[in-house]
Amino acid sequence: MKRGIALLVIMTTSALLAATASASPAFQDGFVTGYTEVSGEGQTEIVNSNMDRWKGFTNTEVLYGKGAIDYFATGGLNHSSGGASQTDRKIEFPDGLLVNVQHFDSSRVFHGTGLDISNINVVSSYSGIDRMVISPNCTTFDVKSEFNGMWDLQAFKNDVIRKIDTKTNLDGEFEVDKELIFKAPFL
Repeated sequence: MKRGIALLVIMTTSALLAATASASPAFQDGFVTGYTEVSGEGQTEIVNSNMDRWKGFTNTEVLYGKGAIDYFATGGLNHSSGGASQTDRKIEFPDGLLVNVQHFDSSRVFHGTGLDISNINVVSSYSGIDRMVISPNCTTFDVKSEFNGMWDLQAFKNDVIRKIDTKTNLDGEFEVDKELIFKAPFL
């Protein structure tokens, strides 16, 4: 669950971040590497369903926001050209946020490590503000984004649709304090 929240940042920060998640990034031409650290708390419900290994992942987990979820994320990018950028983000998620995380790790997202993401679907809406700091010229700008509908981040698989019919409820507060390492196409 913690990683599910963190992964949403990749989709919403910038086009540079919205692509592939990897536990072992490597610098190479045409790619950027970076990290995202997320912390926050809120009320959630998890819906879990096991899936076949041959489809590329073993579990599908859903985070359902039963109330507002506040989190703060800071990420950094290292471009192959040598430049760097940093994004600070704070978003308040509305009632009914749905995050569908399909992954390779057989352990639950809530306790999992080394998560490798294949697909993320987001239903409902969010709004947020990005503050981007670009180096070496230290350019700064603020971006406000809004989203309604469904988001499908097709990082590894794009041909699997699964109806979730098994539910596990976890009501109460959660805290997120994780580091996520990823690589994305340089756009």
